[in-house]
Amino acid sequence: MTLSNTTSQIKSKVRSRYQAVLILVAIIAMVLSACETPEKLMKNPDIKYKLKVATEWYNKKEYFKCIPVFEELMGLMKGQQNTEDIYYMYCMANFKQGDYMIAAYHFKSFVNTYPLSPKAEECLFMAAKSNEKLSPKYELDQSYTTKAIDAFQTFINQYPQSGRVDTANKEIIKLRKKLEHKAFMNAELYYKTENYKAAAVSFENLLTQWPDIDNVERILFMVEKSYNKYAENSIALRRVDR
Repeated sequence: MTLSNTTSQIKSKVRSRYQAVLILVAIIAMVLSACETPEKLMKNPDIKYKLKVATEWYNKKEYFKCIPVFEELMGLMKGQQNTEDIYYMYCMANFKQGDYMIAAYHFKSFVNTYPLSPKAEECLFMAAKSNEKLSPKYELDQSYTTKAIDAFQTFINQYPQSGRVDTANKEIIKLRKKLEHKAFMNAELYYKTENYKAAAVSFENLLTQWPDIDNVERILFMVEKSYNKYAENSIALRRVDR
């Protein structure tokens, strides 16, 4: 066996052992990472390690685990350059976790804190989208529906050239239809409960507030019908005038 062959074999064995060590280290790191919990991680003094693990959780869509760690890191790393990225991931994690009220607040806060960020446009849109997610069925209070409409309109005004404008306009139309439907059903309810004057006024308000509303003919018919019923139920002295 030549010296050259012996040297090559030694190098091959060293290389194999080195690769084996790297694989072992990677396995140990994966095991340790898998054993981590948000509580344990937050006790770790190594900020870089915290950020690394929390980001891995975020990328794996384990949002419930990364959210508390990101929240802590934003306080520990306040003023540092990568705090912006942490805050963005924190906002998105809350949205994807379904915590839309928290997400709406923090997306808007992100825009106020980092108005020149490349992510500001997306975050302003996501603030509106979070409020849209909070918009309930038409039977319930529609405060968040109104907030979502206002938020989408603010986005359109601030980023008129954005590729998201068409989506924002479609969302506004959909949300307005919900408000229209609620107002129409309220007017119908007044009529069904024989509160005819309130019904007539409510149907008239539909045409004033939403001039492009569907079923205009039916609404006009219900206005006349409500006033007729109101007159029929009036005392004899007022019936003719009404």
